[in-house]
Amino acid sequence: MPLDQRQRAATRAFIYRTFSAVFQFPTEKLLKAVDLEALSSALEAVAELSAEADGSTALRDSARRLTGIPVNPDDCHREYVRLFAHSHLVHCPPYETEYVSQHVFMKTRDLADIAGFYRAFGLQVADSFKDRVDHLACELEFMSFLALKELYALDAGHADNASLCADAQRKFLESHLGTWVDAFGKALAEAEPSEFYAALASAVCAFIALDPRLLGANPQKAQLVVPRPAPEPIRCPSPTPVG
Repeated sequence: MPLDQRQRAATRAFIYRTFSAVFQFPTEKLLKAVDLEALSSALEAVAELSAEADGSTALRDSARRLTGIPVNPDDCHREYVRLFAHSHLVHCPPYETEYVSQHVFMKTRDLADIAGFYRAFGLQVADSFKDRVDHLACELEFMSFLALKELYALDAGHADNASLCADAQRKFLESHLGTWVDAFGKALAEAEPSEFYAALASAVCAFIALDPRLLGANPQKAQLVVPRPAPEPIRCPSPTPVG
């Protein structure tokens, strides 16, 4: 049975919230709260809703990869640091501006625009989250928040407010989240991630490739190549004095 507008908002809010959780630093408490089976089922429901759209098969296949993945907190900790911490060996940063901002002035502008979206809905990054506003987890959680506000507005019978929340989601996907997640997924795949992060990256990319179509958004995907970190300088030994 196709999802109605209320069910769609609730399902999307859950999906975005769960993706936001799994792309934060994986504490044991956070990992215990993540239900990959429920995430898989929710993604399947969205794939069913979009059965006629290109990409629905990829989303369904990605959803099925999530079932039965072992989750070991120690392994997740090490892998998160390897993949997403600053490193000279791996470079797949979970930050929008690393993929779309060509110079420091664009980065400053884009960070301000993202923060502006948050402020417009009374939000700011929590003090406990020691990271940038363009972190993947932040942008995903913002989309979850907007979908929940849409749901509450629908339940309260406030059609205008629900429409405003849906419009904000379209704009944020077109201006920000929908533009760079595909590039992030490709960079992550090059780093040969663990099964856990490989499956999650595949699922979030497939979902965000399809979700804009549900909302009538048309984000322009980033075409920039992710800058690779500079190699460590070669240090030559000091010359031996000639005596």
